[in-house]
Amino acid sequence: MPYALYLTGTFSNKNYFDLIFQYFIAKRYLIAKKSQQAINIITLISIIGVMVGTAGLVIVLSVFNGFGNLMVSLYDTFDADIKITATTGKTISVTDSTLTEIQHIEGVAHVFAVYEENVLFKYGDKQVIGKLKGIPLQYADAALQKTIIDGSFAADAYQHFAVFGAGIAYQLGMDLDHVTQPIQMYVPKTGIDNPVNVDDAFNQASALPTGVFSLQQDFDNQYVFVPLTFAQTLFDAPQKATAIEVTLKPNAPTKLVQQALENKNWQVQTRQQQHAFLYAIINSEKFIAYFILVLILIISTFNILGSLTMLIIEKQKDLKLFLSMGATPKKIKQVFVIQGLMITAVGSMGGLLLGFIVCFCQQHFGIIKIANSQSFVVDAYPVAIVAADFIICMLIVTCIGAIASFYTAHFVVSKYIRS
Repeated sequence: MPYALYLTGTFSNKNYFDLIFQYFIAKRYLIAKKSQQAINIITLISIIGVMVGTAGLVIVLSVFNGFGNLMVSLYDTFDADIKITATTGKTISVTDSTLTEIQHIEGVAHVFAVYEENVLFKYGDKQVIGKLKGIPLQYADAALQKTIIDGSFAADAYQHFAVFGAGIAYQLGMDLDHVTQPIQMYVPKTGIDNPVNVDDAFNQASALPTGVFSLQQDFDNQYVFVPLTFAQTLFDAPQKATAIEVTLKPNAPTKLVQQALENKNWQVQTRQQQHAFLYAIINSEKFIAYFILVLILIISTFNILGSLTMLIIEKQKDLKLFLSMGATPKKIKQVFVIQGLMITAVGSMGGLLLGFIVCFCQQHFGIIKIANSQSFVVDAYPVAIVAADFIICMLIVTCIGAIASFYTAHFVVSKYIRS
């Protein structure tokens, strides 16, 4: 035996003895049959507990990623990668040279001037206040065409398109197959404080509806799209826009383009800055999920404490033998720490694999459906697999398992040796 040879001085290399010793103990304690079946069961429960906790952490975080990406994607259709607005006032001057200058910035794909303001819509005897957004026709083709559920962005008899959100169309009782009159639009005139006639206080324009879009309830209940020139005429704002929206090329550096666009008369915001509150909510919800699930993982590691404690109690005779053979208390502690780490490693790797399989199946097949999905934009829970989450989960589980293993081995073995 290597131990006898070491004790008799045949092996003079202590590191070699340490290696054999740790391998023998780890193999004997982790995968060999134990005299007590209960310890086998507890060890198995420990592995399953770590595996289920890890899988749950991965799955929940992936679902949060899916919902976060879904919410962001809903705004992506309406919100440009970069939005330029005025620092003072509501409008900025827009000329062809300004748009051309922005277009020539490296990384910029499209530049659109838009005019957005609140308007009173009247159709028959029904009235609704919503947001009128004047856009170039190219903007409609680039971003909004896929949201049309009825009609199109085609010009009507007045040479104007008016595409309504499904919510506003419903409130106005609009049916594109039976349009009998144009939509009337009213906005207050600027610079008139005490008008003699009510009609003199408002700018008015009309257009036949040509389409209905549907994307998300907040937009469907508010927005109506018309040509930019139509909106500028309605608001008496030629060559004006409330914003310039910039679409970037794939993989374009957003920060660099933002810096190139900075101007003392402009406020330049990325998509994340435009919806800072939304992103803050998404990140805070994910952090809370992290915190709660890590607490669950910590609780599940108590199984490791119990497994290692019972194993140490069962192997009291073996520990006496190893102590008499020259093994130090430190080395015995290392053996049980290694076993705890093995339980953690097997459980965490199994949990990551299980979590990946569940997320992959949900992502591609939508196995788990959302109740009452008719009122939601998707019918199954969205999932987004992010490699960083898997790495973070692995690190968290490993740290928790290492702390639990070290504490148990140090406390129980020290107590046993003292007794």
